[in-house]
Amino acid sequence: MMHVTRFSLCSASICLLLSGLGCSERSPSESTIRKLNIQVSGRLERGSILALALEDASGAPAVGHPLWISRPAGAIARVGADSIRLLVAGPVEIEASGDAISARVDVVVAVPPTIVFDLAQRDGSRDIYRVDLDGSSLTRLTNSPSDDISPSSADGRVIFVSYRDGEGDLYSVPLSGGGSERRLTHSVVAETSPTLSTDGSRLAYVSFVSGVARIWIASGDATSASPVSDVLASSNTVYASPSWSPTGDRLAFVSTTNGNAHIFTIAPTGGVAEELAVSAGADLDPAWSPNGRFVAFASDRNDESRTNLFIVDVNTGLVRQVSNSSERQGEPAWLPDGRLVFTTWIGNASQLRWLDPDSPEVLHEIDVGVGMPRHPKGVMSGS
Repeated sequence: MMHVTRFSLCSASICLLLSGLGCSERSPSESTIRKLNIQVSGRLERGSILALALEDASGAPAVGHPLWISRPAGAIARVGADSIRLLVAGPVEIEASGDAISARVDVVVAVPPTIVFDLAQRDGSRDIYRVDLDGSSLTRLTNSPSDDISPSSADGRVIFVSYRDGEGDLYSVPLSGGGSERRLTHSVVAETSPTLSTDGSRLAYVSFVSGVARIWIASGDATSASPVSDVLASSNTVYASPSWSPTGDRLAFVSTTNGNAHIFTIAPTGGVAEELAVSAGADLDPAWSPNGRFVAFASDRNDESRTNLFIVDVNTGLVRQVSNSSERQGEPAWLPDGRLVFTTWIGNASQLRWLDPDSPEVLHEIDVGVGMPRHPKGVMSGS
């Protein structure tokens, strides 16, 4: 995944301030041209909005609103007097053009991360899709008369649950969409919630083979499967939603060991599960961050009428709320660059959104067209 450099006006981030270079004459006399600086604020990523401003040599704001143009042509779209949307990835030259104004800046626009998710068309079954974060390159990966749900992607593959054979079984399909689907399990009981390790070499999922939901781990193709033994589990303990740590040495998951649904971690080899983010509420949908420091989850701990998104520091246990919406938020998943994708429910409809935990007050919708999207997952680096 391409590293995305972010430019911001806030002091905690990096600012790019470049002088106008390589400018052509805009007036008869070179001495009458004001060669100003262009200040760029925003995420250099296709689909993002940049704020542009002109400054003189002293750093003072320049008067006037120039015409912003790009090379290649059509690489930007104006969304405000001094704001543009980036429409293409790759090198882009942005120029301020106007009466006695001359300034230019060259930027490299990154391709946004890719996610996988399941989508139900109206009155139809769910299928697996992939899409870039800006809504580009939407691709349908499965087409089954029964539901295909809960995808996880790494190493160029997507593992998902399909009900085409009755109970839920695990299937695989290439992320490119250019290959056939492959059935991985042939169980008489349901298998759900598959999650691949970062490198795709191991798979964790939930199986009902013992009569209740338990976590199993296997190779990336679902072979050599074995249950994860939690020595504190009782016969009626339910497990759900496993998530690998980036190093593969721990699993985060939901357990009802203490009665309510709470987040725990355990080694893949088994042992004693340790509770994270203790609360009186229900904690769901854990997702381990790419840097290994945080686990994101959904919880009603602060409002029993709805769930919002939270992050817990694995080392300190400190919990931080990162969404505070009147809508229900859930199913968080990390992108490789540290952003979170998640599902929002608005009445009976659902949407996919993303946020940056460093500025969580800004929510961004991911346009996937008509339908009811759910279960977004970031495609792991190297996929």
